Amino acid sequence: PETQEHGITILHDLRGFDRAKNARVEVAKTVFRSLFGHFPLRVKGIYIWKAPPLFQPFFQVVSTLVMPKKVRERVHFIDDLSEVESIIDPEALLIELGGKLDWSSKEWTEEKKQREIDGTMKTLTAVDPHTDA
Repeated sequence: PETQEHGITILHDLRGFDRAKNARVEVAKTVFRSLFGHFPLRVKGIYIWKAPPLFQPFFQVVSTLVMPKKVRERVHFIDDLSEVESIIDPEALLIELGGKLDWSSKEWTEEKKQREIDGTMKTLTAVDPHTDA
């Protein structure tokens, strides 16, 4: 409910972007189609940091195919993180980006795997709205 009410802000770090590895239209379509219109959340803004010169034109073409106009209008290309200081709380920004959030995707993934193994993770299809809080 909090995310539905307040929305989300996405910061996408493109330092080290490799066109040969990361610029596949199929991947972008899959990500955006699975995110937009399928989750009850509001996207407040998407900030793409340090995009290489050819990325922005590529993004503009692909985004018209997979993103609603309302969301496309919330995409901003930035070169300096100071541009989002008033938007993203440093508590929610990763340490390596100058914030205070210490988060490991490897640890998170391992925790989720363990929860699947021990049966403590519930999928949305397994949640009973009448008995689960």
